[in-house]
Amino acid sequence: MNFLNPCQNLDSGITTEIERAIAQIVGVISAKLVVAADKGIVEIHVLYAGDRAPKYLAQDIQSLLAARWDIAINKNVISIAQVKEQDQYIPALRFQIESIETKDQKLTSQVSVEFKAGEVTKKGSAVGPLTALNKMRITAEACLNAVVQFLPEEHKLILEAVSIEKVGESEVAVVGVTILTPNQEQTLVGTCKIHRDLVLATTKSVLDALNRRLEILVVD
Repeated sequence: MNFLNPCQNLDSGITTEIERAIAQIVGVISAKLVVAADKGIVEIHVLYAGDRAPKYLAQDIQSLLAARWDIAINKNVISIAQVKEQDQYIPALRFQIESIETKDQKLTSQVSVEFKAGEVTKKGSAVGPLTALNKMRITAEACLNAVVQFLPEEHKLILEAVSIEKVGESEVAVVGVTILTPNQEQTLVGTCKIHRDLVLATTKSVLDALNRRLEILVVD
């Protein structure tokens, strides 16, 4: 094995190899090296879900680099973000529409939406003033009230905006949703062409936003 001077430039192959080796340490989710010309490794960022104190992980990383590559680094270049394992992922879910119910009474409207993920179904409802745009908001709120029941308690879904946009000769329902977790927030946008049924288009817009993101890692 060829040993490296700690200040020697590391090519992308060696950098990737080191990152993968660190990721094999028990409890490590991912690792990212920052390498500067003529300075070698200047930062190591690690996402960690183990039970041990971060200082012990830092010692393991120092020992790994010294033993395998003969690279000595200062522990101060190692930055560790420790998370709970249950907070790493939003469950790998993809939602399907089971039912949509609307009840309009004078000046108010109620929308109930039921989604299915796997073998589990959840129902959400919302009520509000009866206007065209607010009907979209009520529908989107009902959708989020259903979806959030599938997620860990600490995950929140926030409706940011709803609108109807003109695209050529067509009208499109647009919904903005923020996923809020203990580690990050991310705003997503979903769209669906309106074919007469605004409630259905709004529901599909919510799913367009969420179904593409609920299956991947949130914490980058």
